[in-house]
Amino acid sequence: RDIDHNADINLQQKGAVKIGGDNGTIIGAPAAWDSEGNLLQVQADIIHRTGKLILRKVVPLAELKKAKGTLYTDAPVTYYVGAGDGVMYKESTSSWADVRDVGDATTAGSYSSDPYIYLTWGYLSLPSNTYFARRGTFPTDTSGITDTDTIDSATFNYTHDTGISGTVRGQLVNLTATSQPPITADWDLCGNTDYGTTAAYAGDAAKALKTITINATGLLDITKTGTTWYCLREGEKEFDNVAPTLGNQSYGKIFMSETANPDDPYLSITSTAAAAGTSKVMILGMLKIPHVLASF
Repeated sequence: RDIDHNADINLQQKGAVKIGGDNGTIIGAPAAWDSEGNLLQVQADIIHRTGKLILRKVVPLAELKKAKGTLYTDAPVTYYVGAGDGVMYKESTSSWADVRDVGDATTAGSYSSDPYIYLTWGYLSLPSNTYFARRGTFPTDTSGITDTDTIDSATFNYTHDTGISGTVRGQLVNLTATSQPPITADWDLCGNTDYGTTAAYAGDAAKALKTITINATGLLDITKTGTTWYCLREGEKEFDNVAPTLGNQSYGKIFMSETANPDDPYLSITSTAAAAGTSKVMILGMLKIPHVLASF
């Protein structure tokens, strides 16, 4: 729910709030636990003081006395893909290897008049026999993670909508910083480092949220000081290097970042404070929100 800038907000009652509009950051209801994984009660609210939004978390003294070992507190945070996302398309009449090889894309840019791109592979007569594929770019501002925090887990999430039949799979990989939106010369900046993948699904399947659980390699590559860059490649054919046969194709539609679009792709991160009893600052968009672990 959007933040009411004129009233304090109890996160236990609201469940989650968004900062920064359609491409903003979502703060979930915080939790607290000890070294043995025992859950503890935590009170959390967003308060307004002298024009600033302050995220305050309070663990009652009675709950602190129950804790065994170190006390941890956390709030899962969602980072929406920002402006500059886009798509690159490449085709070749020579070979499938030429499509996947380094070099320039055939076309590149934003998603024109429609708020979506496609996970794509194919080999069709256009009229010449032509191989083709697409790659999507997703720059995501993750500077809101405190430098000393440990990133415990993360997922990359996008919404699939009905496209053209044929099996597709969303494969998340590393991306060297591209132009925003990408240009044709950025094709080979999409890397080969596997960060995680969806299960295979039909390109013409019904609209549904697709979630990629980011693996240990991908977690280490999330930056806490700026933009984390992601490329989404089609996994069944393009990433796995399985040449399609003539007359076959698939288009799995993916909604992109768009002001009027409710299905924007996003990165969801769960992190843990470096030490119990310390205060932390999360930078969410343009806001600095102090986290108070306990107050008596």
